[in-house]
Amino acid sequence: MVTRASAFVVCLLLWPGVGFGQSVESNLWFVRGGIASPYILPTNPFAAAQAGAGEPIHWAPNVTVEIGRRTDGSSQWHELYGTPSYGVGFSFVPLPNSVENDRPLEAYTFFSWPFARLTSRLQVTTDLGMGLSWRWKHMNEETEFYENVLGSDLNARINWGF
Repeated sequence: MVTRASAFVVCLLLWPGVGFGQSVESNLWFVRGGIASPYILPTNPFAAAQAGAGEPIHWAPNVTVEIGRRTDGSSQWHELYGTPSYGVGFSFVPLPNSVENDRPLEAYTFFSWPFARLTSRLQVTTDLGMGLSWRWKHMNEETEFYENVLGSDLNARINWGF
């Protein structure tokens, strides 16, 4: 999995492209992506392939793609909130040890609010996201069937960060 992800990142970095400075008349729509490796709390049922028997995983990659729109200041609320962005996002969590762990998915809406402009090119932004997540499952060793980990197959997803 790490080899495939590394090869994908290298291919993206080698893909040539021309960069243009943004202007006021630029397109307000955007697509952004991200890869993170969040920490998973120690009391989880997801087994790590490299860990000893019964040891849970501690880190898992998270791949996110978001489609959004930047406001242009044409409405009163745009100026009130500092020309924020909003849209929809999709997230994929390929948990290690795919034999025993399922591959969770998430779909959500987001609102990015730039609440403090430090300079003309530097601002502090907070993001709020709400949506649904599913496929948080783990293989039961006795029955050899996947079981829901979070109590339900469809769960609420709430995310907030800077």
